[in-house]
Amino acid sequence: MAIDGMAGTGKSTLARALASRLGLTFLDTGATYRAIALVAMEARADLSDGEAVVDAWRGHVLGISAGRLTIDGEDREEAIRTASVSESASRIAVHPQVRKMLAEWQRGFVEAHGGAVAEGRDIGTVVLPEAGLKVFLVARDEVRSSRRGEVTAAELAKRDIRDATRRADPVRAAEDAVVLDTSEREVGELVGELAGIYWLTVGGEG
Repeated sequence: MAIDGMAGTGKSTLARALASRLGLTFLDTGATYRAIALVAMEARADLSDGEAVVDAWRGHVLGISAGRLTIDGEDREEAIRTASVSESASRIAVHPQVRKMLAEWQRGFVEAHGGAVAEGRDIGTVVLPEAGLKVFLVARDEVRSSRRGEVTAAELAKRDIRDATRRADPVRAAEDAVVLDTSEREVGELVGELAGIYWLTVGGEG
């Protein structure tokens, strides 16, 4: 299952709950971009240079253990959740080299787990275009900014423009995606609705 949408639409919360409900692995692809950004920052690489970011990552191993992100076997979940890493992840996500590298890793992760509920910005359009169920989440700006306490509304707007206008894999809903507004919806309600659609359309095949 592919769940996409802009920051603050509730992708991670919904995807994690759905994965639990359906008995599937959860994949937060945004965390993988944060991991690359963290390593690039620690290496003092030029984040505006895609090749420099990829070079900084070479030799490192990305993993997910018990739902927590690891780099070279070390738990870095807390380190990747800072505001500075979040902003840097958005900056490096514009680079085609970085996106290609991570899309390949993400596909391999889903395949290795026999399917997953993967959330991000381009899962249904680029990473998993053959996903049995694609969902695109939207929400009002004020709701989104309140959910993302680490960023201001202005920073969120800047990130939106960057995500939607980048040349490599801009954020957009897949043509066959189910579009849901999460502004006034409870997570449990959304999980029930999407789980029902999943079993009807996918039949539990992945």
